[in-house]
Amino acid sequence: MDRGSLIVALARAYQKLPFSFLRIVEAPILQKKNTSEPFLLILLALPRSGSTLAYQLITHCLQPLYLSNIWNTLYATPLFGGLISQKLCAGCRSAFYSRQGFVPGMCGPAEGLRFWSYWLDQGMDEIRARLKDKHKLDRRREYLKQALAVLTSRDFPFVSGYIGHALFVRELQEIFPNALFIRLRRDPLSTAYSILKLRQKQSGSHFSVFPGECQAYVDSNIHRQVAAQVYYLNKRIDDVYDPERTVNVSYEDLCSNPNRELQKVISFCNVRGLSME
Repeated sequence: MDRGSLIVALARAYQKLPFSFLRIVEAPILQKKNTSEPFLLILLALPRSGSTLAYQLITHCLQPLYLSNIWNTLYATPLFGGLISQKLCAGCRSAFYSRQGFVPGMCGPAEGLRFWSYWLDQGMDEIRARLKDKHKLDRRREYLKQALAVLTSRDFPFVSGYIGHALFVRELQEIFPNALFIRLRRDPLSTAYSILKLRQKQSGSHFSVFPGECQAYVDSNIHRQVAAQVYYLNKRIDDVYDPERTVNVSYEDLCSNPNRELQKVISFCNVRGLSME
């Protein structure tokens, strides 16, 4: 199964249906729960920097709650989708295969563009218009927080590997005050070269996450565009870096010694209130 498969096409068609009314099933559950802040672990990374591999390693080895493909399909009902994903994908093991960020299978870790665009208005192109109805956005954010608070615990946090988070780090820090972050770092030249190769292969324009600063480079050659994308995305993440809430992980070290890097993540999280193995 890949992005062009019939199953994915049906899932995307489903996502376009007005199924938000199903939240009438979820709402009574959320209202009865005395929920606090949810427990989140958010991966911050650039496109083509190894984020999918890191995401797969975390979900494979730590067995946390994560946004699976089936949950992403049921994005409009986050509690219902999360419970189904938790039931069906418990103990799921990764084959460590992906195609440009897409991990096949019902339980494959999903980046979740549709999920995060709908609930937090966090897309991957900062130039596009964002939701102007602030009251509606605030309601969506609070609803998602309530659902994640019900689903998560100290020993079962929710892990997100959406690369669009790089544009909204400050926003995430404010929405989820207890969230911890994994800052995945890869040599910027290697990242730029990987983006360049893929863009040349696809004959495409700007690839993936597009920060607003890159608008000034839309008429530049492809090398300047790629350099600007890598530079400004790294700058975005580093400018709001919080050492008390963020652990650094090297992509190169993750490849050479994944156990050591994951143990670093576990130790960091457990010192700050989680209980992970």
